[in-house]
Amino acid sequence: MFFPLCLILLLASVADCQDRQVLPVSGGSRLIVDAHGNRLDQRSRYGASIWNNSAESSWFSSMTASYIWLDWGKLDDQGNGLPDEVIDGFTFNYVSVHHPALSWEVYFFDGCTGWGDLTSVQEAGFVFTGLPTGNPWWPAWGWAVTVDLTDSGQEFLMGDRIGVGQALATQNVACGPRIGRPPNVSGNGPTDTEDAFDIYSHLGTFMGTNWFGGYPAAPYASFSFELFGASDPALGTTYAGIGMQGNEAALYTLGEWDDGESVHFLLRKNGKTNDGWIVANTTYYWPPWYLHRLDITLGPRAPFLTVVPMTPDLVGDFSHYALNVGAAGANLRVYMQGAITDYFNGGAIAPIDLSNVVVSN
Repeated sequence: MFFPLCLILLLASVADCQDRQVLPVSGGSRLIVDAHGNRLDQRSRYGASIWNNSAESSWFSSMTASYIWLDWGKLDDQGNGLPDEVIDGFTFNYVSVHHPALSWEVYFFDGCTGWGDLTSVQEAGFVFTGLPTGNPWWPAWGWAVTVDLTDSGQEFLMGDRIGVGQALATQNVACGPRIGRPPNVSGNGPTDTEDAFDIYSHLGTFMGTNWFGGYPAAPYASFSFELFGASDPALGTTYAGIGMQGNEAALYTLGEWDDGESVHFLLRKNGKTNDGWIVANTTYYWPPWYLHRLDITLGPRAPFLTVVPMTPDLVGDFSHYALNVGAAGANLRVYMQGAITDYFNGGAIAPIDLSNVVVSN
């Protein structure tokens, strides 16, 4: 699917040394958009700030179109007891001179440690078209764009080592990311960013690690950015059975379990390519049933009340499912568990993995 803001699978190619010019910012504005790039006039519903690297310097760095610049850091646990955080919003910060049609790309990677590490996994990618730019009479205008992913179906998962890539999709050499500040400086949190960023080609080839000359004599080589989340689990649901023996997958929920409301499920697959499912029942094994032969622990009792197929994400290492709760289920206590297996699709039961349990009411 393609919207003004849409998921994309591409990487972007890389800048030469002469394109990494540090330039002053003349002014700035802020903008909030929804998951399709439509402007919002009121505050969005995205969650709390969970990775605050938003501190701005008075500088930006120009870059050539279709070169991806990768910043990396550490995302602290937000207390949900599971390995990932659900991202339902983010803010990126770019600077541009006047240009009739500006497009920008943002990529998110998991397990990213920088310095040319090629083992990270892309979790999401977005492209923004028709972005605002500088005025002809006042160049180098900065824009902080906040994206609300709430209820869009484009929320995604991130672990503790994260990478954020940005690329200019429109030819405009006087445009680039706004240079930020170090961790724990000017309002930044403990982001664990470094005075360095990586550059990659559109084929994913590592082209080198770069900086602007070394902080504090030169600007710190990290870019103003912020992640929002901590909105899970969904209202009316709780997580249970975390750490059950053999289970390595993880099931997350967003939204609200109530009549007329919806719940969005995300199942971390940990690189497994088998189908993702939600199994559910109104009864629960106690203690949970460990199946030694398969090395999994089952929470909801079998036979299940329902087995629901999930949709693999177009980019990320997870599957998702949206449930309209309705009156019949609004007051039920339901025990739900994510399952990664081909068994419910007529295939073999192994390989198989299960997740934690989600309990409604």
